[in-house]
Amino acid sequence: MNTYRTMPSIAVVALGLLLLPATGARAAMLAVTSVTNGAGLYQYHVVRNTDPFLLGGTPELLSFAVHAYHILNVDSPPGWTAALLSTNTVTWRCTNATADIINTNALVFTVNSAMDAAIPYDDMADGALYPRGICAGEVFSTNATPLTALQEDYVSTVNLAGYERFAYLGPIVPEPALAFAALLCLGLIRRWR
Repeated sequence: MNTYRTMPSIAVVALGLLLLPATGARAAMLAVTSVTNGAGLYQYHVVRNTDPFLLGGTPELLSFAVHAYHILNVDSPPGWTAALLSTNTVTWRCTNATADIINTNALVFTVNSAMDAAIPYDDMADGALYPRGICAGEVFSTNATPLTALQEDYVSTVNLAGYERFAYLGPIVPEPALAFAALLCLGLIRRWR
């Protein structure tokens, strides 16, 4: 592969990455359904949506991340591993030996939180209190063929990357007044002793 042909393919991939988020009005590649039991259990069922493209990826490239407060533990679907990247963010990464494609079989990701009250996480702003989740990976056609930056007389080895942000239900941030009241009670009990 010569340098002349590599640079245009990188430019095409970069252009594709810029255009993917800009097409927010079209159908989504994913459908994420949030389920909570009202006692701190939050599950996220992920399947493909109506978009003509699929999201997938090779090991360690396909990831799914949500923000949650007071995380006690998490559960992963088969072939995935979870990591707490901060005290409030869980990221699952695909560990399958071959590419995994999000299709009609639901992947179920689970978070157990000490907080049982749920609230929508639907904010697009950076550093938001309740930010949207994100799923990132490679873009595939419906026949499970990776999309590439195609050029005439050139075989591309660079797949298009993509991501989707999604709204979901998660644990509410505890009211500071409750924590203050608890500290005040502890102080009073200690003083009476």
